[in-house]
Amino acid sequence: MTNQDKAEAIAKLPSDQQVDLMQAAARATEPRPVRGNTNTRFYAHECGLSRRVVAAMRSEGHGEKIYSGKGSNSGRWYFPIEILERAATAARSSHARIKLYASCGQK
Repeated sequence: MTNQDKAEAIAKLPSDQQVDLMQAAARATEPRPVRGNTNTRFYAHECGLSRRVVAAMRSEGHGEKIYSGKGSNSGRWYFPIEILERAATAARSSHARIKLYASCGQK
């Protein structure tokens, strides 16, 4: 399953649920740097996730702005791939969603 497929599973949910799910996945994931290996990070906007989702993950202490060029507008926010994987699994399975919310202390 590609990152795009995982993001599409999340995008099928209503906007508020997307934000809650990604924020819960971010809480359950330990913050870490994402520079270097491109296999361990994802670019949220490229996957089709909204600005609200990006803001929710950033509010949990995740994300790193990586510049792809010389201009000030070339910065992109990248996040650990574990967040997307946990959220996609939870979006497909109610049992996984319950486990995810329980691991981060939410109802």
